[in-house]
Amino acid sequence: MQITLTDEQYARLSRASSETGVSIAELIRRRIDESRTQYTLDQKLQAVRDTAGMWAQEPGAPESGSEYVERMRPGVAERLRRKGV
Repeated sequence: MQITLTDEQYARLSRASSETGVSIAELIRRRIDESRTQYTLDQKLQAVRDTAGMWAQEPGAPESGSEYVERMRPGVAERLRRKGV
């Protein structure tokens, strides 16, 4: 696999590699593993509850958060309702 990094990304990785003695490839692998953390259903639902209504607080919001979600992902609101969210 080959990836292209920005100069800034490469510089940060290079510094981290020099400071830790860990190869750039290993630093990337570790970060990928960290980013794949699995959250439980309860944690996901709590995040939804914690952020519910934030969209409506935006001045001049053209639509509600639930309208936006329904437009972007039709049917998701009904699925969440069935789960009691």
